[in-house]
Amino acid sequence: MAVKAEEITEKPAEKETEKEKEGEDQVERDEGEAGIDENVVELDDNIPATETDNSTDKKVKYPGGVKLILEDYPYAKDGIEIWDAIETWVRAYCKIFYESDESVKNDGEIQAWWSEIRNKGHPDQKEGWYELTDRESLARALTTLIWITSGLHAAVNFGQYAYAGWPPNRPMLLRKFIPKKGTPEFHELKNDPDKFLLQMWPDKFQMAFVIAVMDLLSRHTSDEVYLGQKPPENNWEDNKDVDKEFENFSEKLKEIEKNIMERNKKYNLMNRWGYAKIPYKLLYPDTSKTKAPASKEKDGPEKVDITGRGIPNSISI
Repeated sequence: MAVKAEEITEKPAEKETEKEKEGEDQVERDEGEAGIDENVVELDDNIPATETDNSTDKKVKYPGGVKLILEDYPYAKDGIEIWDAIETWVRAYCKIFYESDESVKNDGEIQAWWSEIRNKGHPDQKEGWYELTDRESLARALTTLIWITSGLHAAVNFGQYAYAGWPPNRPMLLRKFIPKKGTPEFHELKNDPDKFLLQMWPDKFQMAFVIAVMDLLSRHTSDEVYLGQKPPENNWEDNKDVDKEFENFSEKLKEIEKNIMERNKKYNLMNRWGYAKIPYKLLYPDTSKTKAPASKEKDGPEKVDITGRGIPNSISI
């Protein structure tokens, strides 16, 4: 889904003739005129470059050092920006506490920790490991762990209700086997598939139970600490360098959320919206810091969507 691309030199696009542009616009209007929303932002395929001179070749730097093959891939598009922010923060943190690559190699505690993960935690995994020989390899290991327990978990976990909260999408169990060809049940399925499917699905109580479980799994805890938030016991107050780098990390996450919100205005990003016009919000990093405003006293606070509430700093369930 992506190719390694730390930095790529791209040539400026050739100018289209007025005739070619007119024909292209006509095709787009013909295909999507019926469903266009006036407030929708048009899709912009141009990737921001580090240099803006269009007359010459330009260097394009990609977040995380990879270029996506499929741009309309919301998990990857949002996730790689968050990964890049985490990695930048972790690298800065490691450089504060490890003055050189040699200091990482000679840290007996960190080496014992890495050895325990590889040899005791995952003895079944023999390939893909690397040695912690320098600050770069340490930053890579820590970034991977932080991503798995924050962004990856948020994307996988908090979207469960949106899909499985409608049991026909993902029934917990089926009360009948899928029939084999040539059997009476297969004939029944072929003649009236809707009726047969209703007989396969769980009863109302079982469906309600699944909905409740999915709702619980998709909710955030009341005292959740989110990515980019300082924990209640802020142990970095005495270290101004760490505090400064963490503030930079938090600001970067806010920028990423703005990017996601802009992408979520584009209906023609079909994978981000889908036919139901529900935007991809599982990787909003910063939303949870803002409480929902109270509308009217009698109504209480406004209801908040169970998705799009931020990326927890760690797995809490």
